[in-house]
Amino acid sequence: MKFSSLLIITLCSCCFWASGQKVGLVLSGGGAKGMAHLGVIKALEENGIPIDYIAGTSIGAIVGGLYASGYSVEDMEAIFSNPEFDYWIKGNINDKYIYYFRQEPPNSAWVKFRFAIDSSKFNPLIPVNIITPIQMDFAFVEIFSHADAISKGNFDSLFVPFRCIATNITESKEAVLSKGCLKDAIRASMTFPFYFRPIEIDSCLMYDGGMINNFPIDVMQKDFNPDYIIAVAVAKTNSDPSDENLLSVLNSMLMEKQFYRMNDSLAGIVIRPDVPNLNVTDFTRGRKLIEVGYRTMLDSMHAIPDNLKHLRSADSVNLRRKDFLSRRTDILINKVDAKGVHKNENAAAKNIIFNDAHIIDFNTFKNRYFRLLNEEYISNIYPSLQKNDDDDYYTAKLNISLNKPFQVKFGGYITTNAYTTFYAQLRYDFWKRYFMNVMAEAHFGRFYNSIIGSFRFSNLSRHINDQTITVGYSRWNHFKSTRMFLESDNPSFLINEEVIVNYAVSSPIGNKAKLCANLGFVNNKSKFYTNNAYSQSDTLNVNRVLLLIPKLYYEYNTLDIKFFPTKGMRAYIGACYFVGTEQNRPGSHSSETVNKNYFRNWFTINVEYEYNFKIARFYSLGLSTTFAWSNIPRLSSYTATKLRCTAFRPTHESNMLYLPFYRDPSFITAGLSNSFVLYKNLQLRISGYYYQPFYAIVKVNNDKCDFSRLCEKRSFIVYSSLAYTTKLGPISINLSYYAHNDPKWIFNISFGYLFFNHRIF
Repeated sequence: MKFSSLLIITLCSCCFWASGQKVGLVLSGGGAKGMAHLGVIKALEENGIPIDYIAGTSIGAIVGGLYASGYSVEDMEAIFSNPEFDYWIKGNINDKYIYYFRQEPPNSAWVKFRFAIDSSKFNPLIPVNIITPIQMDFAFVEIFSHADAISKGNFDSLFVPFRCIATNITESKEAVLSKGCLKDAIRASMTFPFYFRPIEIDSCLMYDGGMINNFPIDVMQKDFNPDYIIAVAVAKTNSDPSDENLLSVLNSMLMEKQFYRMNDSLAGIVIRPDVPNLNVTDFTRGRKLIEVGYRTMLDSMHAIPDNLKHLRSADSVNLRRKDFLSRRTDILINKVDAKGVHKNENAAAKNIIFNDAHIIDFNTFKNRYFRLLNEEYISNIYPSLQKNDDDDYYTAKLNISLNKPFQVKFGGYITTNAYTTFYAQLRYDFWKRYFMNVMAEAHFGRFYNSIIGSFRFSNLSRHINDQTITVGYSRWNHFKSTRMFLESDNPSFLINEEVIVNYAVSSPIGNKAKLCANLGFVNNKSKFYTNNAYSQSDTLNVNRVLLLIPKLYYEYNTLDIKFFPTKGMRAYIGACYFVGTEQNRPGSHSSETVNKNYFRNWFTINVEYEYNFKIARFYSLGLSTTFAWSNIPRLSSYTATKLRCTAFRPTHESNMLYLPFYRDPSFITAGLSNSFVLYKNLQLRISGYYYQPFYAIVKVNNDKCDFSRLCEKRSFIVYSSLAYTTKLGPISINLSYYAHNDPKWIFNISFGYLFFNHRIF
């Protein structure tokens, strides 16, 4: 069968060469409008018109490069219509490649800045691109590496000889790319200025070829000298910029104004599909554009000489393509060459990619590549694969760009009630053989003040793990009134302070889960009035626990956003043991009169589950449940015991409030959330939660406590919020109802987030 196929290909080739006619196809730039190129190619193949050479710029280079790599029109349409393609254009990463273990815990930041400091200057950098084409760069590796290996870096040895045009901004000239890495050439040709990050070829920075030559008929004529040229122009000769569209302004400023026509001395035709004036990245109308190109080419068929038609049947093209693609081999990688980093950093990158293996397949490489990208100290990786000269394996070449080592974040939570808090973070990252960072965080406000320091050490060997040491102090002031402006005679009824020292070791379980073991020491001091009838002259009860806390937990998390998630799942199960002493100093209204010390120990188990269904484009349904169990003993007072019980905090707001009715040793909850997307980033959320303790803590004899009977009490929470998400954070209007609380109804308007630092109680 293979012999007969080759025979047919040979006969067809002989017939063609006997005709002496060579056809070159030129494809212009034009962004998303270039989808019409696929329709033109489809019409040419159906009518037996050969494509012997191909040259393109920008989108023309992508389509031309795909065709030259052996992809059919159907293959190319599948690539452009794949949901993954949207990630390439928008600079997003598919959720399945986001490595949860490497995600920074949520914090209250609005903005962040990275910078380096040397002995003479402060040196912040401004990005040169809007979009970081992380997933696109790797997709190009996947799409073009086989063709690169077959052609051995010679574009004349592809399925169809190929040229693409880029702009060499280092030397301010046109770059006609005919050899080297095919993926790099195409990536250079389509790098729209300030939208995508430029790449280097032969130590020169490359940008979109449309800046100099968006219609490379001259390159086709000079490099291939075909007998007939079919040139497709999808870009507009004169396109007026819009003051509301940055890309159109950049396009008018930077792209050369060209008249898309052919020199009268050349034999050929210019095809001008009547495509709409789309944004360069708007690929949503791909099928329609393909049809426009197809119909335009068919309508122009009468202008093409008859001796060019039916020279090469679609079947013969497919046989030649099949023969070209049969030379592909499985991609197996046995080497990694990381550039842009030092020797130790290179070794760390290899550890992540190979993980003690000697040879890995492409899918394994893909997963570990994105795992490496999740390291926050890495700004970008430009990947490529090169087939080794001495064997059938590949070398993964990774050009790694590191972030500046210093990072500063600012943010906070501004609200109409008493919880306004500001946030700042300073972090220093460094990467030798291991990733490490030192971080300091601070919150300051009337309600919440905290300062935390931490050191994280990341081992990237076969058994990947993080080790983190955290030291910090936090203080919460709870007031009876939640109004923004508090009267001077309204003191805190509860002050809770924590000093913590914690050592944690965590390891990934797959891409979306982690297992963590903690050993912590906490000095938790709470000061409170034992009843509601207090004045400033009364003294507070002071209760302190000094505890050693070993803890083990597992967490799985695919939630899409940290505030109002609309899809994804979170599962958590944790167990910890508290052992230490309780010290109690009675206040004015305490039934005790002398200071006492006690030995205390207890276990706690917590299970949490949340799942969000994307029912429709505008509606998501969330289901959640929580289970808590503890054998905590009765402490010195009702409030002291309540403070050390597990708290049910289902909403952002309830995480700030002291809600004693929703703190018990053992309980189960059920929640239902409805999220409605009203307009773009405007979202309405209405949630309800049912709270059922198995046994609860109740107050007796003024400040003492006891355990109620099984399921004796129950409660619920209703929460509603209208939120508009900005790039800095959400602006939200919130209304909540807490049964058995005082007050029951709480209303506030807020901007930003408030996430507490490392918190025990």
